[in-house]
Amino acid sequence: DLCGFMRYRQAPAAMTLPHLLCLIDGWPPPPGAMLRTPAAMSTLSWTVEMLAPVTGAPEQFWRYDAVTDAAHDGYGHTHARIFTEDGSPVAISRQTISIFG
Repeated sequence: DLCGFMRYRQAPAAMTLPHLLCLIDGWPPPPGAMLRTPAAMSTLSWTVEMLAPVTGAPEQFWRYDAVTDAAHDGYGHTHARIFTEDGSPVAISRQTISIFG
């Protein structure tokens, strides 16, 4: 599992859905942290379910909480919840990955 905060070093003029999607896509798949040596990984599918409009100050932090639902035989499935700075849920990201290594 993996969690943390994200924001832009140089905040955009306004925070929009494409800006948030770029932040979410920057996180590595959590199963990669379990590897003993570096290995190639590839996304097989990625979806983002929006729960609320993207609002707030462009310089705000967003919380990212990812959980690995299953990982074995070179495949993994994770989901992550994204929250605004005040703790309101804004999105759910789901990803299926393959690990070569």
